[in-house]
Amino acid sequence: MKKSNFASLLTGIAISTQLIALGQTKPKTTSTAVKAAVKQVVVAPPDPILMTIGSEEISKSEFDRVYRKNNRDSVYSETAIKEYLDLYINYKLKVREAESLQMDTSETFKSELAG
Repeated sequence: MKKSNFASLLTGIAISTQLIALGQTKPKTTSTAVKAAVKQVVVAPPDPILMTIGSEEISKSEFDRVYRKNNRDSVYSETAIKEYLDLYINYKLKVREAESLQMDTSETFKSELAG
């Protein structure tokens, strides 16, 4: 879903939620409740794409989440992040290769990937 479509969806949800809370079923475009609901919608800044591997885009927040999950006890330093980045890229490339060879359907692969 494109970011602009997502923002429109969020706006629609916010407006619908406000209308339901007010007991209305049909939106009134000139309603102050609708205008208030639109003003309350806050669009988060986009999560920057850190890298693209094949067609998969990996965001900064996704990499950070995985890094912190796998390195709970280590020091959060530039060197440690660069070392982990190499491991992460190699991991993603191996998974892509396994999928292209249709190895991702084997139980061994699934259990290793889950770990």
